[in-house]
Amino acid sequence: MANSLLDDVNELLRLSYGDENRLEDIKRRLEDGLTIYNSDINYLKKLVENHKDEIQENTGSKNNEPEPEPEPYEQYQPEPDPVLRVESSGFSNDDKSIFPEEQSETKKTAKTAGVIILSTLVLILLASFAMASDTATTIEQPKVTIPKVKSFNQMSDSELSVLAVDWNFRDLLRSEDSYLGKIIFVDGTVSNIHRDLDMMNLCINMGSYSCDDFMFVNVNGITTWLENDRLSGYVEVKKLTETGSNNVFTKGEWVGSGEYVPRVKEIRLICSNC
Repeated sequence: MANSLLDDVNELLRLSYGDENRLEDIKRRLEDGLTIYNSDINYLKKLVENHKDEIQENTGSKNNEPEPEPEPYEQYQPEPDPVLRVESSGFSNDDKSIFPEEQSETKKTAKTAGVIILSTLVLILLASFAMASDTATTIEQPKVTIPKVKSFNQMSDSELSVLAVDWNFRDLLRSEDSYLGKIIFVDGTVSNIHRDLDMMNLCINMGSYSCDDFMFVNVNGITTWLENDRLSGYVEVKKLTETGSNNVFTKGEWVGSGEYVPRVKEIRLICSNC
C-alpha cells in the first residue's frame, strides 16, 4: 500500500496537482517509512479521485519519460494529528468549512446546556426559599401572657400592707408630691359626713375640744358611715384640698380658709365600733 501511495504522490507532483509542499512532505514520509497522518491519506485519495482519468492516462507512459528533477523542498509544517490508524473513509482537514460550523454548533449546544442548568438551579433556589418562607410563616409564635394588674380594691390586706408606706400628718402636708398615688394606713374617727359629695372628714388627731388633724376621705361607695364611727384601713393619697365653709352672709357661698389638708380615696376601711 505504501508503494501505491508513493506512486500517486509522484504522479500528482508530475502533473502539478494539489499542494506541492504538502505532497513533498508526504513523499518524504513514505520514503523514510514514517507515519502517514490520516488527514494526508484522505487528502491524497481526494486528489486521485478528482484526477483519476489523467493519472491513469499518464501512468502507462511515465516509464518512457524521464523523471523530473525534484524541486527544492520547502519544509512543510503539518498540523499535528495523533491518528495512527489508516481509514478508508472520513473527512479531510482540507474541508475547513465543516469544522467551524461543528465548533459553532458545539458552542451553541454547550451554551444552551449551561443556560438550562443555571435556570434550573435558580428555580430550585427560589422554590427552596419559598418553602422556607412558608414554613417560617406557619410557625406559631409562643403566646406571651401579660399578667393582669390588680387594682388596689382587688388586693388583699396582706398585699396592701406590702405596698403601704410610712407617713405622718405634717410630713404629708410638707411633701405632697412624695406621697401622691401612694398607699397609707389610717386610723381615725369620722367627724363630719358630706353625703352629697360622697366624702367624709376623718379625724386623725383629736385634741382636747376639737379635732387637731383631719383629712377628707372620698368614700368607696359606702354611705353607711356615721359621725363618731371609728375607722381604720388603707387609703390612696390623691392631693391636698383647701378647707372652708359656706358663708351665711353670702347666701351659702363657699369660702376657703387658706388652710389645706390631705385628700385621700378609700380603698378598704373597717369600722371597729359600728
